[in-house]
Amino acid sequence: MKLRKTLTLLCVTAATALLVTAAGSQTNPLVSKTYLDGEFRAALVADTDALLKRYADEFGGRLSQRMYGAVPVAPADASGFTEARNKYLSVAGGTSVIIAAGTRFTVFDAVPAELSSTGPGLVDLTAGATVLDRAAVEVPPDEEPPEYSPVSGTLAAGHTYFAQADSLLRLDTWDAARLLVSGGYYTEVLAHPAFRDVLRTDWFYKAVDFVQLRAYFEGDAGKFSPSGTMNRAMFVTVLHRIAGAPEPSSMISPFSDVTDPDEWYYKAVLWCAERGIAQGDNGKFSPVRAVSREQMATFFYRYAQTAGDADGVSGAKAEAFPDFADVSDYARDAFRWACDRGVITGSDGKLIPKKSSTRAQVAQMTLNYLGS
Repeated sequence: MKLRKTLTLLCVTAATALLVTAAGSQTNPLVSKTYLDGEFRAALVADTDALLKRYADEFGGRLSQRMYGAVPVAPADASGFTEARNKYLSVAGGTSVIIAAGTRFTVFDAVPAELSSTGPGLVDLTAGATVLDRAAVEVPPDEEPPEYSPVSGTLAAGHTYFAQADSLLRLDTWDAARLLVSGGYYTEVLAHPAFRDVLRTDWFYKAVDFVQLRAYFEGDAGKFSPSGTMNRAMFVTVLHRIAGAPEPSSMISPFSDVTDPDEWYYKAVLWCAERGIAQGDNGKFSPVRAVSREQMATFFYRYAQTAGDADGVSGAKAEAFPDFADVSDYARDAFRWACDRGVITGSDGKLIPKKSSTRAQVAQMTLNYLGS
């Protein structure tokens, strides 16, 4: 109410001043209706709009700073960031929007989000609560709080949010989404990985990002299926892609269960067979059978041999595992190599050679091998 009275008084004062100026001027000794409807009206509207805008900017900034500790501030590395005021965004699927500290925005579609940097949290102005609260991250008493402790969640459709001081918010839009940035800074980046079942807080995120960017792995219907079992056809296809997907010398398959040239793994199996990487059993390759950890180590080892990267192995790391004796004879050198190179690091202190591997685990081993 006070604000309305104040603005009314200011407008009346401005109008009076303009009337006096107009009436007392030599060019306009009398105030005409034409003048009031024309120049005077336009000047009054412009002055009032400017006053309201200045007041809204100053009051809004002070209110945000007092309540939430931040006003819109461009990131230190502001390259690519756009300053926005009431900017409507229609974001394509597979794109992420990075929101800077002090930015107020509304989401029209529920979107997965991650708060990073050192920000204290994200305020849900609609619900009147702090969400994605970094203070809720549990840190062992003998450790310092990590500089980067991402907190993930989903922002509700129709809610308005405010990124607090020192915050950097990432909105992952695997599906098309709509946003309204009321005031602040944002930028759009290509989301990697573009899988709805892989979050940046997952332990395998970097590995999936690595294999996806290089097209070693593919997903299905927007999902990576990290806990899905890796089969033999999938694994040799990964090795084939790592090698650059070369053509096999012959299109005649040596395996009785790999006979269709139109199968997505056909060329990969043939190429690996020509180089002794895939040898099969009793004339069969068993493409859909889950690949065991010792088979996977063997595939990796044979590939490394063809690449000249299998020499100088001590074997001490693999032999130190308590279940090394459970490894089949054909796979022992492969485990010695894989453990020495850091491709396989064990699980709960064991090699568990007969157990199958998930797609996330194979992605991590691929990163361990190629990223080292």
